[in-house]
Amino acid sequence: MTRELGDLYRALSERSAAHGGLSAYFLKLLESPIRVLGKYVDASRLDVRSTLLGWVDAASRYLVVASGRAVGNVLSLLLETVVVFFTLFFLFRDGVSIQRRITAALPLTSEQSTRLVSRINETIVASVYGGIAVGIAQGLLTGLAFWVLGLPSAVLWGLVAALASLIPVVGTGLVWAPAAVVLAVGGHLVKALILLAWGAAVVAQIDALVRPYIVSGRAKMHNLLMPMT
Repeated sequence: MTRELGDLYRALSERSAAHGGLSAYFLKLLESPIRVLGKYVDASRLDVRSTLLGWVDAASRYLVVASGRAVGNVLSLLLETVVVFFTLFFLFRDGVSIQRRITAALPLTSEQSTRLVSRINETIVASVYGGIAVGIAQGLLTGLAFWVLGLPSAVLWGLVAALASLIPVVGTGLVWAPAAVVLAVGGHLVKALILLAWGAAVVAQIDALVRPYIVSGRAKMHNLLMPMT
């Protein structure tokens, strides 16, 4: 993964430098719209390059501000992580005592309280294992698709897809959907359609197969009840 990150960074830097950076890239993207616009208006009066450079400069200033905010967010995340681990330390150390006090306050018998806590524990552990299993499966399937279609850094993007699978709603679509768009823009329409079909029909749907199997086994719950939980 480290090697592919370095290769990806060098490839993007070399490609950007060879084409004159972002300005040249945006100018190339605007060539076709400007030609179409020239059929209806006198486009020779438009100083596209100066306008584009102004936009790039404004975007650069915005990115500088956004970078400062990102650093602040990272520091906040680090602080919250410290608080989480600090809290976890006491939960692990005094967890049995805390659990005993909570169960004693419940309006249940000792046997019922023990059974309730045990089932909650099993369900939480099963959900964690289910999420990990789904992430591994979706990451492997996404990386396989990237490798078969000849996309670069298949291992890296497979790992990113595995992590993205933990994000609700969008999931691995954050990886394979933009990749399909890039393929389509690059003229590889067939590959783009294959990647979209694979992502929507296989990668996204593997969750419905793997998670119930893992969770139901550890939580001792029938598979038919899993979609209801």
